[in-house]
Amino acid sequence: MYNNMMIRETQKAKFLPSVWLECLIFFLLFWISQILQVIILLIPTIFEMLKNPDNIQEIIASPTIRTTSLFSTVMVIIIVIIYCKLIQKRSLASLGIVKANAVKHYLLGCLLGLLFSAVVYAILFLFGFVGSITNNGFHISVFMLFFAFIVQSASEELLMRGYLMNSIAARSKVPLAILLNSFLFMMLHLLNPGVTFISMLNILIYGVIFSLLCLLTDNIWLACGMHFSWNFALGCIYGGNVSGITLNSLFSVTLKGNDILTGSDFGIEGSIITTLIGLLIVLILGYCIKTNRIKKSPVRENHIEK
Repeated sequence: MYNNMMIRETQKAKFLPSVWLECLIFFLLFWISQILQVIILLIPTIFEMLKNPDNIQEIIASPTIRTTSLFSTVMVIIIVIIYCKLIQKRSLASLGIVKANAVKHYLLGCLLGLLFSAVVYAILFLFGFVGSITNNGFHISVFMLFFAFIVQSASEELLMRGYLMNSIAARSKVPLAILLNSFLFMMLHLLNPGVTFISMLNILIYGVIFSLLCLLTDNIWLACGMHFSWNFALGCIYGGNVSGITLNSLFSVTLKGNDILTGSDFGIEGSIITTLIGLLIVLILGYCIKTNRIKKSPVRENHIEK
């Protein structure tokens, strides 16, 4: 389907199990990282409980816990790299971690994520689904969330696309790798607050979009940038829920009307408008892959990041 350096590098791995065994290993790595994240979260949670022992729900939803939770996803990055480097004996390039065009692709991804979110809110505004816009002013937690979302988005892209998608593609077909990693990406969001059929469909579509971006550029940076700016814009600029989770924000854009269009408690990731725009992006990216319209990272075969 596509002459991809990441997949070729992954095929050089010393340990490359079958697709289904790799999926089991994926869940093992995910749960190990989850346990480590819980351990990290225990420290700030205990401190918050000492200050406010009567309201556990308020503590869980506090800016400190929310931000620490996002930062703790660094454990996913650490676990994946340890497994891929020490067990599979893979190069960093096989995970999409390359120096070439890293900053350029990341910033481009940030612009795409901001544009995507702006288009969805613009459509909602034009059709009268925006009730009010409130300026919340600056809060230090928004500054911290900016960096926390950089870590969180990178952890998911490394786990789902850099590790899992390339592992499956190296043993099977690229379409299967795209669909399977996107499906599992969707399943990881299944227990989020306010989940609906449309929100899960959209998460699946996002997974396909991020997968295609990685294949187009031969790295994870553009997907990381788009994933980061999309999450940050929804939660910390527009004040909407990010996959059902509420955060401090610069503005609060209140939506009104049909839940199918506004996304209800899940945020605009549960909107049919997001579905339609996402499908359009998939078609555009699919066309770009077919015609090879986007230049990949110029990583020379004899100069692969180890």
